[in-house]
Amino acid sequence: MYRLLLAIAGIFFSVLTSAGTGEDVYQLNGVWSFKTDPYCKGESEKWYAEESSAGWDALPVPGNWELKNEYVNYIGKGWYKRTFSTPEITGEKKAFIRFEAVNIHYTVWVNGTNLGTIKGGYFPRKFDVTSLLKKDGENVVAVCVDNNLRTGAYWNWGGIRRPVSLVVTNKENIERVRIQAEPDLKSGKATVEIQPYFSTQLSEAFSVLYEVEKDGKTIAKKTVRDAASSVSLSLSKKQVKLWHFDRPELYKLHVSLMKGKECVHRITERFGIRKISWDDTNFYLNGEPVRLLGLNWVADDRFTGNTLPADVYKAHIDDMRRMGAVMARLSHVPLPKDVLDYLDEVGMLVIDEIPIWGDNTPFAFPHNEIAFSWLKQMVENHCNHPCIVGWSVGNEIGNQVRNPQVTPYVKSAIEYVKSMDQTRPALDVSFSAHYNKVNDPSQYSDIYAFNCYSRGAYGRDSKKIVANYGKKPLFVTEFGCQLISENLQSDFKKETDALNDMRGIDFLFGASLWTYNDYRSTHRSPSPTWDNPVSENRAWGVVDAYGRHKQAYWSARKEYAPLKSWKVTKEAEGKYSVVLTPREKLDLPAYVLDGYKLALKTYSKTGEVLDSTEISLARIKPGDPALKKVLAINEKSAAYNKAALVNPNGIELMDTVWYNSCPDKPVIKEYRTAYNALRIYLQPTWGATAYWVECEDLEKGKVLVSDTVAYPTQIDISRLEHQKKYKVTLFAGNNKGKSALEAITIVGNGDGVLPPEVKKIQGIPALNSIAIGYSCNMAEYLFEVEYAESADMKVGSKRILTIAKGACFIPELDKGKKYYVRIRSYYQYQQISEWSPVYAVVL
Repeated sequence: MYRLLLAIAGIFFSVLTSAGTGEDVYQLNGVWSFKTDPYCKGESEKWYAEESSAGWDALPVPGNWELKNEYVNYIGKGWYKRTFSTPEITGEKKAFIRFEAVNIHYTVWVNGTNLGTIKGGYFPRKFDVTSLLKKDGENVVAVCVDNNLRTGAYWNWGGIRRPVSLVVTNKENIERVRIQAEPDLKSGKATVEIQPYFSTQLSEAFSVLYEVEKDGKTIAKKTVRDAASSVSLSLSKKQVKLWHFDRPELYKLHVSLMKGKECVHRITERFGIRKISWDDTNFYLNGEPVRLLGLNWVADDRFTGNTLPADVYKAHIDDMRRMGAVMARLSHVPLPKDVLDYLDEVGMLVIDEIPIWGDNTPFAFPHNEIAFSWLKQMVENHCNHPCIVGWSVGNEIGNQVRNPQVTPYVKSAIEYVKSMDQTRPALDVSFSAHYNKVNDPSQYSDIYAFNCYSRGAYGRDSKKIVANYGKKPLFVTEFGCQLISENLQSDFKKETDALNDMRGIDFLFGASLWTYNDYRSTHRSPSPTWDNPVSENRAWGVVDAYGRHKQAYWSARKEYAPLKSWKVTKEAEGKYSVVLTPREKLDLPAYVLDGYKLALKTYSKTGEVLDSTEISLARIKPGDPALKKVLAINEKSAAYNKAALVNPNGIELMDTVWYNSCPDKPVIKEYRTAYNALRIYLQPTWGATAYWVECEDLEKGKVLVSDTVAYPTQIDISRLEHQKKYKVTLFAGNNKGKSALEAITIVGNGDGVLPPEVKKIQGIPALNSIAIGYSCNMAEYLFEVEYAESADMKVGSKRILTIAKGACFIPELDKGKKYYVRIRSYYQYQQISEWSPVYAVVL
């Protein structure tokens, strides 16, 4: 086996080879040359043909160009280019360049030859370059990316956002396999139906070996001489473990294309065995009716754009599952395979959707070539994922005045999807079926999907849809009342009222909040409750754009809990009772709890588990009576206790924490004063669940009390009088009481304004940079960042000026080094804010 090193900008990448697969993959990730093309002259001037990239910038791939301050708001064409060597290709092998995802439209050239233009780079695409590669010398690949497509309120991130690779494979290879694994719920057995697809027509010399693996053991295998034929593998009751959101059991299928005893090509796919079904009222998973809640997710991040590195998407998905999210039309934009793989693993039901969105979209027309290519790729690429439980052909496209062709489009699109897959419902997400009394596109949906933002009308409008078009199960794919706010103290009351309005309706089996996270957006609205903040962070989420929980997250978690309520009571020293009250049959959520456990743990101040106990719970069904369980534990020396309800996949879906003593005294790290305001920067204090500040005017005796905050970042107090002395006391509290720091005297002698709030600061090794997330207000027009290698800001001090709102980046840093960073902002007439505290970051 040969081995090749690919060089780019002095960095080398090695071939990724899986022994015996008949395929070699060479990563083309790394630093590419980059140049914006605001005058759209790159193609006419043949930028793709130039081997030299003198004068071009350098950007990482995968990446988004907005992650560099110079391009933070750039919309239009951007060119990427790099060189690579040709690997040794022997025999009848083929070479392809594969792009996993590019935002949004793109054209590819290799060695000056145009390979084609992709409209909507949401899915993996590969281009045959076998005849174009140079035997000697460097090959040039150039990509012109255009992000000038804005759908809905998303930020239209630009760039080659997912990995790029050169794939060398045998001429005869397996393109993909379709797996359909449904159980016989009566017998407990299952049949795995497999349809292979090959790169070329195969001769009789080829056969295919199929092997099903569970938990590292092969449980079924079959060799088929007619390679193109579909195959069925039977699994016994003992071998079948059903995939469920609480028990996401997964299998592997190995498919080997054989020529005699030689493996020509081999691929591995994962799958789950589960059955989705529905009638005129209920939605069933494995024959059991389920009523489920979820969250829509804008799959991007202020620091990494929509490149979706594994640590980011896993943190978001884990956080959603801990909140109780089970089912959602998760994303308007198709998700990459590794994200869907993780959703398979953690157990979440997802309605997949192509990004056809809005009343006047140019794609929602019958047999639209682009729309139908997206539908085909969505089903073919994602059909083996058990997490996918529905296909959506569009979102909020039902305005027949603006597009009279929308209903025929939905009809033809749903028919097309069902020609490829009849095991899942196909649907159109509607914003109109409650008022379109005739001919709304939703009439062709297998189940209704409905977006609703009318306060107090969730139940009423859902019933109107059924009255207009007949009874089918209905899932509220988006609900919300108004922007929640970027403030971490924001609560969930209006959204709770909305859920209560949807509860108790038999055909309304679930709902999904818009959204899990605040997200970068260009959307503007004349309504202040719908408009974007200056930060460009659209604040619909229960976590902010930097991943910090709002109070709304914890309130929502109670509403999403699998039990209606629970109550933990101390019966005696080391003895606790827990009363569990199940959900009602038509509640939201409402599903059977099978294999759950009740856990109780005690902890030291450092978080060490001192003692733990758990009991297994019998099967709990919606409508069951309340039950009481008693647990005993050793509480000696325990600083705090936690009781938790744990699902079979180990996810804590409910918990109660109580402390055995008051919190430690809080600590003031620093403070800043402005003309009439004070900001206290807090040090996290053990045992504190709330913080607040009292300011006593030493002249008048008047006491100002701050808001109570649950997060140890900072506390602001306004309405102070200039040059007055105040006695300032910082408090920390928990369930046992409060502690206070000895009062300090502060003179309100600041003349300027407070610095931007630093919401998050983090090293991004992949970008050789530090990212800073910060607050913005209308009056700020410029931000200054100072960074150095010493805390006093004297060693190697450098500064950046930027207009970037919400986040900016310090580039070209050294990995492994510690840097010190602070920020301030500029206002009209050269009024400059105070500097923020200095933050230490290791890259």
